[in-house]
Amino acid sequence: FHWNVRRDVEASFLQHLYPQNSLESKVSAYISNTFGNAPYVAIHLRWLEGLCPKMGGGLLCYPSYELVANVTRKIMGLNNSETLPPFFVATDNEIPEKVQIYKQKKNVHFFDDCDNPNLCKIIDFEI
Repeated sequence: FHWNVRRDVEASFLQHLYPQNSLESKVSAYISNTFGNAPYVAIHLRWLEGLCPKMGGGLLCYPSYELVANVTRKIMGLNNSETLPPFFVATDNEIPEKVQIYKQKKNVHFFDDCDNPNLCKIIDFEI
């Protein structure tokens, strides 16, 4: 019951949050320039300041590239020879070695054109 009440409160709160126009225009420009109108898969890699291992392990917070690719193939009905859609990865970069694995793959994108790390996190979330 507590979880359902909390979810309702969060949903009610979040539905009234809107990004500033300047953020929204950066996000829209990034999506348009990077993906056009094509679909993409958004992945949020996080570590929650070390809490992830206590909350079901890294599978939920830092899924492997292979897992995400396999789940995407299954959902989209793609076989191994078909091209995956592009991936967008948002991350707090708390485990850089895991992020590096994604950075080595083809057609994986990060928003890193940002001087302010906090602003980058907000833009990541919006994309």
